[in-house]
Amino acid sequence: MSKAKMPRHYDEAGRLETRTLKMPGSQDFKEVFTFDGSGNLRTRTYPGGDDASLGEMVTYDYDPVSGLPETLTGDGTFGDDGYVTSTTYNPFGQITAQQAGTGDGLYWDPAYDVHTRLERSLVRQGT
Repeated sequence: MSKAKMPRHYDEAGRLETRTLKMPGSQDFKEVFTFDGSGNLRTRTYPGGDDASLGEMVTYDYDPVSGLPETLTGDGTFGDDGYVTSTTYNPFGQITAQQAGTGDGLYWDPAYDVHTRLERSLVRQGT
């Protein structure tokens, strides 16, 4: 019996560049990853459809001061792809607000106790 395989290829810094799911009797499903000069994940391209092509490329942007992830945007393959359109952090690096989508998108407003443990997690729609 044949089994699925997932070969991976890494760059010289040991970061994952490609990952391909090879299933017997099916096409391959390939993902591609790129990184910025600081080693942060910059893009991730997901597998495409039935033709074994590459699908949507998602871009990660980082806050220039903190270096923490700020936005996550698709390339428009599936319409308006502002997955995460803004993120703010407290001095401890914890998310204090995050918006998914635009306009009437979802907003996440977490709150933390004095020991920096998540105390409340509120998700709402709209502004």
